[in-house]
Amino acid sequence: GVIYAWRTSSRILEPLGTLEKSMRSWRNWKTQAPLDPTLFEGAPKEVSSLAISFREMEERLATLGERLENLALTDSLTQVGNRRLFDQALQQEWKRLQRVNRPLSLLMIDVDHFKTYNDTYGHPAGDDCLVKVSRAAAASVGQRATDLIARVGGEEFAALLPTCSRRGAFQAGEHLRA
Repeated sequence: GVIYAWRTSSRILEPLGTLEKSMRSWRNWKTQAPLDPTLFEGAPKEVSSLAISFREMEERLATLGERLENLALTDSLTQVGNRRLFDQALQQEWKRLQRVNRPLSLLMIDVDHFKTYNDTYGHPAGDDCLVKVSRAAAASVGQRATDLIARVGGEEFAALLPTCSRRGAFQAGEHLRA
C-alpha cells in the first residue's frame, strides 16, 4: 500500500502539482517562460496530455495577446500608431534621451481645412484623405526604425523623431509639407 501510494504520488500528483504551479504563475504572456514538456516525461499519458493542452493554450494566448496589443496601439483607419502608442513612446523616449543627453524632436501635423473638405466631399473622401496623409508622413518623415507616426486626433498626426536635431526636424517637416 505505501509503495503504491508513493508511486502514484510521484507519477501523478507531482506532475499535476507542477502543471498547477505553472498555470497559477502564468500572469504575463510577454514574460512567462513556456511550460517545459520534459517535466512530464514518465507521467501518465493523461497528465502529459493536460500539459500539452496547457502549452497549446499558452501559445494561443500569447498570439492573441500580441494581436490585442497591436489593435490597442494602432489607429484602425490609417494603420499608424494611435494616441495611446504616441503617449507611451513619448514618455519612454523622453526619459531615455534625457539620460543620454540627446535631442527629441516632435512634429505636429494638422490637415488644413479638413472639416470643410470632409463636409464638401463626404466622410469616405475624408477618410481616404487621412489615410493618404498618414502614408505620406510615414514615407517622408518616419524613415528610421525609432521614428513614430501616430494619429493623435481627428485630423492631427504627430511625428516623434528621437535623436533628430532641430534642424533635421525642420527639414523633415518642410519635406512633408512640400
